[in-house]
Amino acid sequence: LFALILFLIILVIPKEQRLFWYIFNLLLVGAIVSVEYFNPEVIRQQYANREELFLDISFTYVIVVTLLFLCTVQVRKNYDRQKQTAEDRADKLELLNVQKDKLFSIISHDLTGPLASLKQYLNLLTDIDLTPHERKVVETDLTKSLGDAQYLLENLLQWTKSQMENNQMFLEVLTLRQFIGQTLNMFQQVAHSKGVAL
Repeated sequence: LFALILFLIILVIPKEQRLFWYIFNLLLVGAIVSVEYFNPEVIRQQYANREELFLDISFTYVIVVTLLFLCTVQVRKNYDRQKQTAEDRADKLELLNVQKDKLFSIISHDLTGPLASLKQYLNLLTDIDLTPHERKVVETDLTKSLGDAQYLLENLLQWTKSQMENNQMFLEVLTLRQFIGQTLNMFQQVAHSKGVAL
């Protein structure tokens, strides 16, 4: 019974108190056994015969073993449930990590085009002597390209946020031309310099 009580106490107390209760239990049982050993007359047997003694011992054993079994099963159930929860969280974290890597890959790829375009414009401004009219045209294109890059970055960040928050999607019919125009304009200069018509 003392072993069962110790088992139950260890299940519910904080981790830092376990050693205390373990030592307390050992000392208490040791004290009771010592008292009975050195003073056998203190504890009198109340059994009428040996059958009652063995019946009492057997009944106590069955109760203790049954309670230990039930407690152990419950502890094991809780452990398995927490283990499953931890594994589910690990799987979800791994999926989020893969999504994060994909998002960074998409962002870096999509920003390369507009930044390359900005670099070309800046090279034109510094490497070539331009007339005031040509300089004005290049500066206008540079401002437009910078605006396009900012637009792309805002879209990517908004899309990334929606991916991270697992926002619900609602499908609807849209006219593609009104949404893709600014994106096409963003890559128009790079495409034109490569002889590609968008």
